[in-house]
Amino acid sequence: MEYSNNMRYIIASKGYEDGTKGGYTDQKRYTELGFEMCVSYLFIKNMINTGQITSNDVIVTKKDREFLYQQDHHNVINFDDYLKITPTPENVRDLVESMMGAEVETWFKENFDVKNYAMREQDYKLIRSFKRSGIIVPPEPFACIAVRKRVHAGWRNMPDDYTKTLIDRVLKPLSSKVFVIGNDIENLCDSQTVLPASMQDFATLSESTNCIACLASASGIIFLPYFFGNAKTIHMLPMPGTYSELMRCIERGHPLYHGYNTRFAPSKYFVYDTDRHDHMYDIINNIKANL
Repeated sequence: MEYSNNMRYIIASKGYEDGTKGGYTDQKRYTELGFEMCVSYLFIKNMINTGQITSNDVIVTKKDREFLYQQDHHNVINFDDYLKITPTPENVRDLVESMMGAEVETWFKENFDVKNYAMREQDYKLIRSFKRSGIIVPPEPFACIAVRKRVHAGWRNMPDDYTKTLIDRVLKPLSSKVFVIGNDIENLCDSQTVLPASMQDFATLSESTNCIACLASASGIIFLPYFFGNAKTIHMLPMPGTYSELMRCIERGHPLYHGYNTRFAPSKYFVYDTDRHDHMYDIINNIKANL
């Protein structure tokens, strides 16, 4: 489709910088997935549901996130392609720019309480809707693990040796296949039972009830099974020294810090203190208890 300067463009996320390699914290330069899911994604799904987005409008999102909107709206482009267009300013609605700082906190206060999102019931079907990938979903029990590798807030990354132990000791004995999501994950995969998967694949796989577990550190990608999943269990693994503060944020109900109000999936949720040497046994027992 040809995109013209006089169409309306609604910006959900931006990608001026490489979020993996750069230590960027400015959402206006690199919009993190967690921010997009908890802010502009919910905002846009409500706009679609209430008729505020027409068939001629164009949703703009960071590359590889187009699938978040493509099931419900046919005009979706990535930010790189948007930069090749020169729309008139009055035809651009920049949700990243308008929902920063005090504005986003005001929106959170108006739309979230400790347990719930105000438009949950009204928008539930659209919130849970996304374009599935072509990955073949196994008919047997399987698991997914998302690996964070970023310069920004590197303490939230899962080290490869820790991830490998999780795969070998926890996931492989309980599942037919393990899917690994993230950048630079080739060394964690093999050719038969531990396989790489994309972000869109992760959302698609997590939607299956054959998925016995989705694991990730406290990062934006865990919002995909939070929003779209039917996995039996979802496990958040905050890196050492961060458990207590994360739990305070969750219980306070702040959406960007994985509050209960962003959990739209019917899965069982678990958060672990990874400083405890036996937390892997807890993961195994929690998965087994929900098979």
